[in-house]
Amino acid sequence: MLKQHILHRKSSSTASTFQMAPPSIRCVICLSLIPLLLLSSTVAKKRTLQKRSFTALGCMGIYDKAKFARLSRVCEECYNLYRLPSVQDDCRSNCFKNSMFPDCVSALLLESEEQKLDHFVNYLYGKKK
Repeated sequence: MLKQHILHRKSSSTASTFQMAPPSIRCVICLSLIPLLLLSSTVAKKRTLQKRSFTALGCMGIYDKAKFARLSRVCEECYNLYRLPSVQDDCRSNCFKNSMFPDCVSALLLESEEQKLDHFVNYLYGKKK
């Protein structure tokens, strides 16, 4: 009898299995899906905030998530090195085109990447008209 019950449950579809589950189990399943929905909403909000941050910094070029993230990471690491609140903001000001950003690149010993990072800055900064 147990074997038949197991075989029957294997052959039934997911939807019918869900419908056959006790209400408490269905509730648990539904509640476990809520964090997934919230996470997807959070990811979308973060992406929007990154784009807003891009324009708020004065960037007028083409938004490239990877380039923007790399330059932001340089400023974040610089802040972690000095632990001065103004460092991260000053480093990111004017779309990374400022005197602080090259100082951070030097302080973090990233001279080997300096040319690539300058290209990223110019790409994101764009041209003012």
